[in-house]
Amino acid sequence: MSEPNQPQDSREPNLDEMLRSAFTEPAPPEVRARLRPQFEALRARLGSEEDVRLPRRWRSWHPLRVVAALLIAVVAFAAGSMAVNIGPRPTWADVVDQFGSVRGLQANVYVEEQAGADPVHVELWMARGGLTRMRAGHEVAFGRQGRILDSVLLDDAPLPPPVVRARDMVRDFVGALGTANAFSLETLLEVLPGSFSDIEVLETQASTPSQDLLVFDMAGDGESGRVRIWALRRSRLPVRVLYWDPNTGERVDVSLAYTDPQPVAFFDPALFRSLFSEMEDDVDKAKAAYLLMDDSDGGSPARNQAIR
Repeated sequence: MSEPNQPQDSREPNLDEMLRSAFTEPAPPEVRARLRPQFEALRARLGSEEDVRLPRRWRSWHPLRVVAALLIAVVAFAAGSMAVNIGPRPTWADVVDQFGSVRGLQANVYVEEQAGADPVHVELWMARGGLTRMRAGHEVAFGRQGRILDSVLLDDAPLPPPVVRARDMVRDFVGALGTANAFSLETLLEVLPGSFSDIEVLETQASTPSQDLLVFDMAGDGESGRVRIWALRRSRLPVRVLYWDPNTGERVDVSLAYTDPQPVAFFDPALFRSLFSEMEDDVDKAKAAYLLMDDSDGGSPARNQAIR
């Protein structure tokens, strides 16, 4: 094996010179004669509709033109896709207005009174006209126009104090919102712990890896905690509201979903009591919190498949 630094023999053919001459000098006549039948066969195949499925108007195009046209199409598609996200960015006022236009909502509220406390889950369904139904622990309550009309305990045990406090906080929201003709996001913020009236809302890019999400931050008066709201850019609807107090660890986490309103029967306490009184099986009673729910849209958990 020759040494790496050994000088090249001048009698050996130079590869660069061979390549340069092959691309610049005409091919020998015998080579051209040998390749002519292959070029003729290729030309015949390019003109055949059986082998090439390109539209007829493309067959006379130079291959580079075809490639350029495809690249232009790809760039145009990408630009059109980006234009969807580059449009006018929704403002906080847009999110508030859009929330006020919904016909019904379902909220899952998780309340932690302090750092390390077990969260209390409260479910809330509301429809226009002030119809309300909520579940806190094993209590199901019904309301109309901001007032709780009736409540049913699914077993005889009293509600634990943390559940009672979480339930009362959600009832305050129902009382403030149920009397209005439209849903109010600002009302929801007012019933959170702390003071968030007349507080400036700032949009932030923090924690927004997706272009589909908008994030708004609020800081309460003094030491009253923080609020962050996530909204979908396209629909301009809030999907999550989080309150937290960094001093005490208190948290209120609200997830929001929007579907067609539940049927009127779902909000009827008398009908609920009648059906519940007929239940004898403990398994059925455990599912009674979701009696009369319309789950045809598939948006509710599997456990919501209760007796209609």
